[in-house]
Amino acid sequence: MAKFSFLFPLPKGANVKVKENQSINPQDILAQYSQFKEHKINLAQALGVTPKTAGQNLIISLGSNIKAGDVIATHTTLLGKKNITSPVDGQVYAFDDQNGDLVIRIFQKKIDIHIPVAGKIEKIKKEGVKILVSGEILDMEGGQGNISWGKTKLYENSLSSLTKDEKGKILLVKNPINRALLNKSEALDVKGIISNKETTLVPSSLTLAIMTEGWDKLERQEGKVVILDPAQKKLAIIN
Repeated sequence: MAKFSFLFPLPKGANVKVKENQSINPQDILAQYSQFKEHKINLAQALGVTPKTAGQNLIISLGSNIKAGDVIATHTTLLGKKNITSPVDGQVYAFDDQNGDLVIRIFQKKIDIHIPVAGKIEKIKKEGVKILVSGEILDMEGGQGNISWGKTKLYENSLSSLTKDEKGKILLVKNPINRALLNKSEALDVKGIISNKETTLVPSSLTLAIMTEGWDKLERQEGKVVILDPAQKKLAIIN
C-alpha cells in the first residue's frame, strides 16, 4: 500500500475541528459550517429613494446581528421620519447599491463535515485540509472536475439500471461517457464517473476520469471507496 495526499476542500467560513498531525477516522468531525438562508429587503423601495442612496440611510453596520423589530434604516423627509424595521432575526450581510436590496442572513443549523476514510492531517490551509491516506494508487489518463470520493459501482450499460441508490457513488463505465449518462447521473447526485474508454470529456458538475491500465483492479474491487484527484491525475483505492 502507498501513501497518498490530497486536499480536502472546505466551504468558505468553515470552522476546522482537527489539528495538524492528528489521526482521523470516518466518524470524526473534520470541520463545521453554519447553514444560512437569505432574506432580502428592497430598502430603496421601502424608503422611497434611489438604490444608489439607499445605503446612506442604514443605521446598522454590515455584519451586525439584529432582532425582528430592530430599526435598520431611517429616512427623514418634509413629511417626517420613516423607519424600516427588520422582519426577522439574523445578521446584516450585504447591501446591493445596484438594486437597493439589503440581504439579511438567517441562521439555520450547523453542518458537520466528515471524510469517509481514515488518515492523518498533514496541513491545514485556507482553502481546505491536506490529508494523508493509505491505499493503492493508480494513474489516470485524463480527468476533470474537483476532488471526489465514494464507493464504486459497475454501470450495467443501461440508463434504466441507474436508481436513487447510486447517490454518492462513483460509476465504473465500460464505454465512452455520453451526455445521456451524464444527465441522469447528475440528476441522481452521482459523485463521479470513471470510464475505460478514451473519450472527449464534456462540461459536467461530476468528477470524470479516463482509466485503462488499472481498470481490472477497479472492477475486481467494486464497492471499495476511491478518491479521484483529477489535478494530480491520481486515483486511490482506499483500504
